[in-house]
Order: sequence, then structure tokens, then C-alpha cells
Amino acid sequence: MTDWKKLVGKRILLRHYPFGHIEEARILELSPSGECIKVEWIGKNTVVKWYTVVDFEFHYKFIEVLE
Repeated sequence: MTDWKKLVGKRILLRHYPFGHIEEARILELSPSGECIKVEWIGKNTVVKWYTVVDFEFHYKFIEVLE
């Protein structure tokens, strides 16, 4: 399991399942309970969304930190 608290404010690479393509994102915030994360998707159209950690980890696998 990924320690999302350590990744707040970092740009990261993620692999999307089941398709396997790689995406860039920034973890903006972790909810006080640690159950939800706020993600900024970086690319052609920047989007900011909240996800439950459980759902997010089901669909995306953390690869590495960019900065």
C-alpha cells in the first residue's frame, strides 16, 4: 500500500489499470481520515478530483515520484 501522506505536493507517475497507460498527476491533499485523496491530473486538460484511496488504488498503481 502506498503512503499517500508522503506524496502530498509531489508530481508522480501512475499506471492505469486495466489499460496500462501511464499518467502524470500531483497529489494535492489527503483527507484528515486518510481515506480520500485529492488528485490533480496533469496533461492537456488539467483536472482536479477527490477519490477514495481504496478506489484510487484499485485503478492506479504508483510508479515513481517526478519531483
